[in-house]
Amino acid sequence: MDRVYTSQTWHSSSSFLSSAHRYPPSNPRLEKAYVALQAWKHAITADPKNITGDWSGPLVCNYTGVYCTAALDNPSQMTVAGIDLNHGALQGSLPVELGLLSDLALLHLNSNAFRGTLPGRLRI
Repeated sequence: MDRVYTSQTWHSSSSFLSSAHRYPPSNPRLEKAYVALQAWKHAITADPKNITGDWSGPLVCNYTGVYCTAALDNPSQMTVAGIDLNHGALQGSLPVELGLLSDLALLHLNSNAFRGTLPGRLRI
């Protein structure tokens, strides 16, 4: 299923769109999210449901469990606003790079086995 960009958020659609309209242009927020999510993927030691199987390439808004929306302070830029990996049975650690997700409003990790502490920049 493809993700389709709208002015408010990403949503799933099976309709065909040209690649020019399929993904928003990259920006510094999404580039930092790519670094953070790749570091996390490498820190995951068990992924029995292959949740992170599509976590490759810079289009982080298409990753399973990753949700993007327009940044509150700059609606022309997309940002990662939520990550929901609930019931993923994932194991591993939480890398410090997760602190790069400065616009993250939701982090749902129930039913996983992550060890360590949240990076300081994510704590409220």
